[in-house]
Amino acid sequence: MKQLHPTSLHAVELPEGAEKIYITSGGMSGKAIFFYIGNRRNYYGLPPGNWQILFTTATATEQDWATVIPEPYHRNFLDYTQKQGKGYTVYFFDTATESGHSLLAANGLPLEKNYAILGLKQTDLPKKECEDCGTVYYSKERCPECFSMGQPLTGWRLGGTMLYWNLKNK
Repeated sequence: MKQLHPTSLHAVELPEGAEKIYITSGGMSGKAIFFYIGNRRNYYGLPPGNWQILFTTATATEQDWATVIPEPYHRNFLDYTQKQGKGYTVYFFDTATESGHSLLAANGLPLEKNYAILGLKQTDLPKKECEDCGTVYYSKERCPECFSMGQPLTGWRLGGTMLYWNLKNK
């Protein structure tokens, strides 16, 4: 199981032929993701938390990726393979699927393999306060009000073709 930084998503590599994928909570194995290969049941243990399978990359649609990738900014989605920070964010892709694939690649996961994309239910995510606007929200990727990535903005920030000015510096 690997966390897909900078998000709160996790990926579990599934072997070829894995089907009937589900998560159990309890029993002798504790919290685990189960899957079948033929008639044989296999599983991987999961850390504590209220995990849910969002989708698998082999069957993922644009709609699936759009539920976990931040909304497009100026019709472009985030490119996770580009270095972010120092006051700028790179928006390059036209689809959430391309952005999701860049998220996998940025975390060293080969795109040709199949992964179960897992997330914690909202109630299990820690709450945090946005350093830019003060909004309290569940810590996923971005503040829902100002879209900050939780890093204080200083000066100008380039995002696609738009420039933002941090009002705290005025």
